[in-house]
Formats: sequence, structure tokens, C-alpha cells
Amino acid sequence: MSTQTPGPIQSNPSLRLGKGDPSKGQSPVNRHRRANTDSETVLEPAVKPTLQTAEPIKHINLSAGNRHAREVARLVGEGHMDISPEYQRPSVWTQEQRINLVKSWAIGLPVPAILVNDRANWKGISPDVPWYAVVDGKQRLETAIMWFDGDLAVPASWWPEEYIEETVDTDDGPYVTYKGMTGTGQRLMSTRSPLPVIECNVGSVEEEAALFMLVNTGGTEQTADSLANAASVATR
Repeated sequence: MSTQTPGPIQSNPSLRLGKGDPSKGQSPVNRHRRANTDSETVLEPAVKPTLQTAEPIKHINLSAGNRHAREVARLVGEGHMDISPEYQRPSVWTQEQRINLVKSWAIGLPVPAILVNDRANWKGISPDVPWYAVVDGKQRLETAIMWFDGDLAVPASWWPEEYIEETVDTDDGPYVTYKGMTGTGQRLMSTRSPLPVIECNVGSVEEEAALFMLVNTGGTEQTADSLANAASVATR
């Protein structure tokens, strides 16, 4: 699964330019590496990065299924799923992004799947180590944990009054947490909060990190202009 991708060779500023005289307009050639010998300086062409692999790519068998977000969040709380393996980024979602995930569940919009790796069959792994590692989807899963633990509040106006038991006063009016909803409201949100899970089985942290990089570098971020255009259409 892992690839061997040599990076560009970096110039060493400590190397001399040989017999050239900088005062006569000669300058360093940044795209070359200088190899000193006893008699002269040899310029070697820089090596370009390659997408070639050392061996054919191995196909990974994946299993996908819809789970309830509360169920997946419980796996983290019980210590069965590592949400922050060493290659993961920190918590970066804003409060607004987290609120919008709950809004997507309330509306019924599809939520992107999270990718987890099953580590149960790793050789020498301790039984105390979590079975699964979250390769992609940490922010979504963190938000699910916050929501079902009652640590995230959203506008109470999103639901009928009979689903609301207790609200939180904010500058934006009354908000409600999951635990502030009635039993009916909680059951509704539990069943209407799907979180698709794709499960893979690669054999090392290095392979997990390679998958993380591949998944997170495949798209192009929305520009501010494109989002502003969509917002103007949505509010007209």
C-alpha cells in the first residue's frame, strides 16, 4: 500500500560555487545539486518527484454500512475506537460547522462517510488498544460525541415545541441540546442521525497515514467567492 516517492533534492547553502566569481554575474543554479570533488564542482540534475510505485498497487477490500451516529460515538466513549491516531489533525471545526452537521441530520441530508481501520488482527497488539482507528472523519465523529453528550446546543426553533423540554439562552435566542429534548425528540434524533462507516483492514499506522493523505488531498476547497454566490442564491 505504501509508495516510495522521492522528494526533490534540496540545495545545500553551505556548498561553494567552485571557481565562479559572483561579482561577474554568476549565480547559484537553484534547481541543481552541487557535488564537490577534489578538482571541480559537478552540477547534477535535480530529481523530480514521481508518482511511480515500487510494486503494483494492492487493492483494499472495504466494507461499508450505515450506522447510527450515536452508536459510533459510543464506541469512542467505551475505548474501542481511537479518534486521534498520530497522523490525525487536531480539532479544527468551528462551532458553526458542528451546528450545521446536526442541521444536516435534522433535514435528512446525507453525511459523508467516515473511514476507520480495523486493527484487531495486528500482530502483537495489546487487547487494551482500541480495535478501530479513525482514518478520516474525526471532525464529524467529534461533533456526534458532543451532540449526544449534551455539549453542543443548536437553535430550538428547528423542532416543534413538543420535542423540546429545556432550552439554553443565547445571544441568538433559545438553543437546545440533545439532553434538553423530550424522550420523543431524542428518539427521533437518534434514528435520524446516520453516519455511514467504511471499514478497511490495513496492517500498519504508516498505511493508515497514506490513506489519510490520499483521502484528504483529492478534492479542491470551495473558494470564498463560490460560497458567497451560493449564499446569495440561498437567501434571495
